[in-house]
Amino acid sequence: MEIPKPGNNKFSVVFAESSTGNILNSDLTLFLNSEHTSPFQIFNNIETAEFYALNNISNNPTIEGIIYDYDGNFVKILDIKTDKINLINYQLEKLKKTKWKAFIEGSNFTSGSSFIMVNTELSREKDIEILGANDDEINFIANSKENIRFLLAEVKKLQKKLNQIDNQ
Repeated sequence: MEIPKPGNNKFSVVFAESSTGNILNSDLTLFLNSEHTSPFQIFNNIETAEFYALNNISNNPTIEGIIYDYDGNFVKILDIKTDKINLINYQLEKLKKTKWKAFIEGSNFTSGSSFIMVNTELSREKDIEILGANDDEINFIANSKENIRFLLAEVKKLQKKLNQIDNQ
């Protein structure tokens, strides 16, 4: 199998099984060298290549994404174990830019069931109803987007401090 050299500052991504290293086709089936198709996908920039790889490994935690540059040089391997923070950040960024607020029956209103109200800057979106969740779980879920953003910012600060210590 030949690693492509797409040129023009493009990047290629190929997937492999984490446990065996076996190369996979773009549909994540086993790549056989006798095939006339390439298992590589080509992207115009590294960000798009990383998002593509992260999206696939988030849905398939037993695979890893391998990125090569425009000259066919190895750039990085993305896998669920080492890139969990990047994956969480990626998934969070894919969510709609809405605010969630828990409305708990008996606290915020007196009839109906508890739910999460979803708002944008300009309008109210469709509410989120969670069958079987208790009030604490609904509050937790309603606050999860902001809590995850906070935790990711804290992780980033700690990583920066660790890098400063390592560079001393």
